[in-house]
Amino acid sequence: MIFSLKTAELFLRIIFIIAAYIPVVTLAGYMRARIAKKMGDSLPEDFGFLSLNPLVHMSFFSMFVTIICQLMGGSLFVGFGNYIPLDRDAIVGRFRWTKIFFVQMADVIVPFILSVLTAFFLVVLYSYKAVLLISDPLSFRSIATILGTSASYFTITGVSFLLALYVISYALTVLNFLINTCSLLGYALRYGRENRSYGDGIELLSILIFWIFLGPSIDKGIKFLILSMADVLTSTVGIA
Repeated sequence: MIFSLKTAELFLRIIFIIAAYIPVVTLAGYMRARIAKKMGDSLPEDFGFLSLNPLVHMSFFSMFVTIICQLMGGSLFVGFGNYIPLDRDAIVGRFRWTKIFFVQMADVIVPFILSVLTAFFLVVLYSYKAVLLISDPLSFRSIATILGTSASYFTITGVSFLLALYVISYALTVLNFLINTCSLLGYALRYGRENRSYGDGIELLSILIFWIFLGPSIDKGIKFLILSMADVLTSTVGIA
C-alpha cells in the first residue's frame, strides 16, 4: 500500500479541518464587521470585511501553520482569520465602552456559540457518546470505536466534520479571547492616558474583570453544557 491507514486518516483530518475552518472564520469575521458598523465603526466595511466571501476572511498563514503542525504529528489548531481593523474612536454615545466591548469580542462570541451548537447536535444524536467524541476529536479510529461497528462511513464522515467544526470554533474562541482582551486593555490605557479621563474606563473595567474571570472557565463551561444537555435529553426525551 502506498498510503498507510494512519497517513490516510491524517489527510482526511486535514481536509475536515479546512472544511470547518472556512465557515467559522467567515461567520466570525462577518459578524465583527456587521456589529462594528451597527455601533458606528465603518472601517471594517471600508476594508471589505462586511462580506460572506470566505476568501476575504481566510488567513492562508493560519491554515498553513495548522496543516504543518498536523503533518508533524502535533495537535495545534490555529483558527484565526484575517485581521479586521477597528476604529474604536468612531464609536460614541451612551454606553460607549459596552459597544466597543461587543465589537471587539464579536469574533469570540460567534465561534463560542458555534462550538456550543455543534456540541448540542452531537448530544442530540449520540447523548453521552458525544462527551467521549469531543474528548478525542478527529480520530477516525476513535470515532468508529465510540459509535460502534454498525456506524457507516457516511456517519463517521458527518461526525468527523461536526467535531472539526467544534475544534476550530473552540480554538478561535480561545485565541481571539486572549488577543482581544489584551487589545482592549491596551486601548483603554492609551485612551485614558491621552484624554486624562480614567473614570470613563470604569464601565469597561467592570466588564473586563468579569470577562477575565470567565476566560479560564470557557473550556469547563462548554464541557458542563455538554454534560447537562446529555443529562436533560437522556432523562426527559429518552435519548439513549
